[in-house]
Amino acid sequence: MKHSLNHLLALVILLASPFICLAEDRALLVGVGEYLLPDADLPGIDLDLENMRKAARFLGFKPGQVKALLNREATLANVRRAIEDWLIGGAGPEDKVLFYFSGHGSQVRDLDGDEPDGVDEVLMTHDAAVKDGTLINVLVDDEFSRLLGLIPARVALVFIDACHSGSATRTFRGVPKTGAKAGGKVFYRKGYHYPGMPKARMRGGFIKFRDFGPANHLCLSAAQDNEQAVGTEEGGLFTLGLLRALAQSAEKDKNLTFKELRALTEGYIAAQTSADEAGHHPVLSGNPALADLNVFKPVLAVAPSASAAGQWAQLENLADAAAYRVELSANQTRFRIGEALTITCRPGAAGYLNVLHAHAGQDEATVLYPNRYRQENRLEAGAAVILPGAGDPYKLLAQPPAGRSLIVVFHTREPFNAYKEGEGSGAAVFRSITRSARHRGLLLNRLSGSYGAGKLVMEVVE
Repeated sequence: MKHSLNHLLALVILLASPFICLAEDRALLVGVGEYLLPDADLPGIDLDLENMRKAARFLGFKPGQVKALLNREATLANVRRAIEDWLIGGAGPEDKVLFYFSGHGSQVRDLDGDEPDGVDEVLMTHDAAVKDGTLINVLVDDEFSRLLGLIPARVALVFIDACHSGSATRTFRGVPKTGAKAGGKVFYRKGYHYPGMPKARMRGGFIKFRDFGPANHLCLSAAQDNEQAVGTEEGGLFTLGLLRALAQSAEKDKNLTFKELRALTEGYIAAQTSADEAGHHPVLSGNPALADLNVFKPVLAVAPSASAAGQWAQLENLADAAAYRVELSANQTRFRIGEALTITCRPGAAGYLNVLHAHAGQDEATVLYPNRYRQENRLEAGAAVILPGAGDPYKLLAQPPAGRSLIVVFHTREPFNAYKEGEGSGAAVFRSITRSARHRGLLLNRLSGSYGAGKLVMEVVE
């Protein structure tokens, strides 16, 4: 029996359910004051989270839209899962998203050569550790940027109350600032130094956003690369300044741009510190076009692109973030109704191959390979996959309606079989990866290491 694919390659599995999960604004607050590392604990982080809850309310987030992870809850795995489930899976294109972190920042050596300053910045989660002269169990800016790029919301706001200065001392301690303007407060450096830690050669913000899809991210971080953010027993100066600026503007007219928010926060920090001892300067990074938006109503003037909805965005972003390219080709990329498609993949190395398809605007992806007839997907070096293959009892036929489709191939060295983990009956030729609770973050979890990818955009015309 031969099978064809609706919408070009998509054998759509319709899942009826009486329960509908509506997307909405989402905020994720992460605070780490307790570390497994010795002499690394920070005071006042619980106060930072409370202050940021107040700031989130000023920004329009309801209590039920705010999720917080504090101390032992804030492991690297839990932070990743919360970003995937709460922000990526919980927000829609019309919503706004907020991510906040308070704790140690640090740096590790850049291994993929994409950083002009030679280092990657990291957020240190509760289970951070030093191993072989570097930090492990930390959220690296490369991965963080990739995760943010998968958030479907029009506007994603990021606030980082941490530093990543190479001059912070490894043995963490409170430092009384006798000359500070804050009346003798005890200040704490929110950066972590370890033996062999690299030092940034350039100044800049914490997040270096790359081209992971729609440019809907803006980050306000507490300090430049060569500065130390300051915490106190009353909370971080950056977070206190942020809250004060939002509260004053909310009481006045709720008309405050991100540029103005940065300047007011910087002014508050300067008023609490002496410039030669503890001053630091907040940095805006991300999409500069967002910097002049009203922080209380950050609405983009343009709608997100067609690829910013559904599974298309996730697949394309993951393909773009791959460590190496996988050869992927087709007999053609423009089809008339009824024409047949043939796909060829050549990974070039031994590993596991998965081929997926997404149609513009749909919230699920179809697993083309492996499938019912070829369920094992490990390939030896030099092997190729051709779909349909010789003897396969199905065809990939272009079907109405006309439109664009995306084919993506992923190559991993660790076992990953999207067909076996997909949704659909055992007799289904193809199965689906959906945005259900079971599947949220599935691709992210399986592709968190070094993987390869290739992509093709197809079009069906009348």
